[in-house]
Parts: sequence; C-alpha cells; structure tokens
Amino acid sequence: MTPSMWRVPGLILVAALSGLPAENARAQQPGAQAESETKNVLPGEVMLGTVRLPTAVLADGERLEPGTYRLRLTADTADPEVPGQRASLQRWVEIMQGSTVRARAMATIVPGDEIDEVAEASPPGPGARRVERLKGDEFVRVWVNVRGDHVLLHLPIAQ
Repeated sequence: MTPSMWRVPGLILVAALSGLPAENARAQQPGAQAESETKNVLPGEVMLGTVRLPTAVLADGERLEPGTYRLRLTADTADPEVPGQRASLQRWVEIMQGSTVRARAMATIVPGDEIDEVAEASPPGPGARRVERLKGDEFVRVWVNVRGDHVLLHLPIAQ
C-alpha cells in the first residue's frame, strides 16, 4: 500500500481490513477465522494518552485548533456497522482538553498481527503515539500503539 492510499481515510482502511484478500488464507486454516472474529481487541474504554495537533482539523464536524489534546477510546462502535468489518474495530474516540470533550472521531483499530497488511510505514512502538500530515496534505493521522494494537484516527485538515 502506498502512502497516498491513506488519503481517503476509512475507505481504503476498511477495504484492507475487511478480510477480502485474507479470507482465502483463513479458509485454509481451520479455526483461524473463528479465533480472529472472537478476538477482543482493546475492550471497553481506554485512555490513549496526549497528542499535539500541529494544525486545525475537523473531528465529526467540529473544528479543533492546533494544540494538545487527550484521547479516550470509548466502547461505542460504529452505527451502522461497516459491512465485512468487526464492530469492535470501529470505535469512537473522544478528543478532550482537560476534562471537557471537544469532539469525537471514528477510529479504526488494527490488531497488532494485522498492521503489516494495512500500513506501509513502521508503527510507533508500544505505548507511543505519532501525529503526521499525510501525503497530499489533506489529513492528519493520529496513530496510537496500545499494547501492540493500533488505533488510527484520520482527521481532515480544516480550511
């Protein structure tokens, strides 16, 4: 996957995570699909830490100015569910300043054993966060490694 494919957050990522190419491999491994479907990745609410947004972005329609924000992964999943995607892997993240929630954004969770199928760049280390402007300068990607699993937020740059 080339970095330019990250320009459309969610669509490319959902396609990559939907299991289409991997289904044949899973079908050849009895029990592998059942194990993957029942894997409980980052259950419940998880504090993801603090990030510094370098530019103004939009999160669920709300403008966030450059600054430092705390991130909290909620237990709330995408509604409606994304076809071919485990609901537990599409969850809302609250973007907070102090104790105030400033905005929410949909995040994609990628289990650690699947990150190489999705990302060309090497992931941040366990417990680390990375904020970067993506090629084309249309989005900011926030990438958090939580105990080896990855939470990805793609926030459009505000105009």
